[in-house]
Amino acid sequence: MPLWGYNASWRLGANRVTSKRKSADLDLRDTPGHLLRRCQQRSQEIFREVLGEFGLTQQQTALLLTLARSSTASIQDLSDSSGTDRNTLSEVTTRLIRRGLIVEPPAFVAKWLNALTERLTQRFVMQ
Repeated sequence: MPLWGYNASWRLGANRVTSKRKSADLDLRDTPGHLLRRCQQRSQEIFREVLGEFGLTQQQTALLLTLARSSTASIQDLSDSSGTDRNTLSEVTTRLIRRGLIVEPPAFVAKWLNALTERLTQRFVMQ
């Protein structure tokens, strides 16, 4: 019986094409990569249908939802909950700040946190 409506023959080596004959017989609908791509496409279609009018990307929406739940979330918390790496998260955050959807913390807060982190690191590393 097919698993989730597709033929799971890829587990038996159908994903390893070793001859021209096998590649001609390969049905993309039976390969996990194709199915995952189709799922992602459908996910994006649904997202656009439901939230497209707001002009936000899925990553921006995930970040805003995380911040709405916890305005004190750390960068790592935001990264983990939104499934976005920290570099991309920085770019997404910058775009949201430019659009006025989130507010950048004052520079003195970032400096204070950096200084505090340095002091704590030195204190615990020195001991």
